[in-house]
Amino acid sequence: MPLMSSKTFNEIKCYINSAYSLASQTVLNYVHNSVQNAYRKLDQNGSNTITDIAVSFDGTWLTRGHTSQIGIGCVVDTLTGYVIDYEIMSKYCPTCISAKNELGETTAEYDVWYSGHKNSCLINHVGTSEQWK
Repeated sequence: MPLMSSKTFNEIKCYINSAYSLASQTVLNYVHNSVQNAYRKLDQNGSNTITDIAVSFDGTWLTRGHTSQIGIGCVVDTLTGYVIDYEIMSKYCPTCISAKNELGETTAEYDVWYSGHKNSCLINHVGTSEQWK
């Protein structure tokens, strides 16, 4: 069975990620417009500005307990039921793990590498899964 090279696999992975990001942004723009239109219909003053909307927030982690590495929080508009925003929480970055193994976590090379990587690092939550509710 022929296999693809890792370079080809990574190129396809980047293409799929770009397509997914574009599609999710398109859906979120549609949702935001739908929510605005729903509140404009309720606007008694005709000011066409949204000042207050009612939302609900719910979050979950990938696994039960307080050891999960990945979670998500969603803001849901109560009038339309649409998810109007979300945040993916991660305590894990595979790139950092690889760099720690290759360079050593306490080395100067790792510090230099991390200073360039920290803006794109996937870790955006530190602590237990219980702390983010």
